[in-house]
Amino acid sequence: MGRKSKISNELKIELVKRVLSGEASIKSLSKEYNIAKSSLMTWKKKYVEIGEESIKVGDKNRRYSREVKEKAIKSYLNNEGSLFDICKKYDIASVSVLNYWIRDYRRSMDANGNYTVVKKHIRKSIDAKVEAVVFCQNNNYDYNLTIKKFGVSYQQIYSWVKKYEKGGVDALIDNRGKRHVENKDEKTKKGK
Repeated sequence: MGRKSKISNELKIELVKRVLSGEASIKSLSKEYNIAKSSLMTWKKKYVEIGEESIKVGDKNRRYSREVKEKAIKSYLNNEGSLFDICKKYDIASVSVLNYWIRDYRRSMDANGNYTVVKKHIRKSIDAKVEAVVFCQNNNYDYNLTIKKFGVSYQQIYSWVKKYEKGGVDALIDNRGKRHVENKDEKTKKGK
């Protein structure tokens, strides 16, 4: 699905060129075109430092590898430059994209200061669940270590441990979406 900017790429470039040539000020163009001054300043800075392509909006959202995201976040947290400098270094489309990554990274911090990566739910075999639970128990219920080793979410490993402790291996069987099989005792009770 494509994206559409309120302001065309051509108009952005034209406005930046007018500011750079001294023909118009950011303030006057902001009023004339009803555009935020901060947007015009960002376009100007990107145009000057990176080039014309940097202010153009593409048809689709850009995708970034996990590695680029992690490097960019760590660069910012280690004070290796401003948000804009880091965006330039890692070819990130805008400061707002980097801000979202940093916000999500900080939100994933638990009470102990450990970062937990939010994982998509992945179905695991019974053996894998038991192995993860036993590992967690043997490591003094270190959920962060278990999460890192087995690539599961906190919610998953926590619920597996609780189910295992309450009902053993059978409690870890996932019966969602499967028909409930009645035993003979239940059938005779219904028949009476």
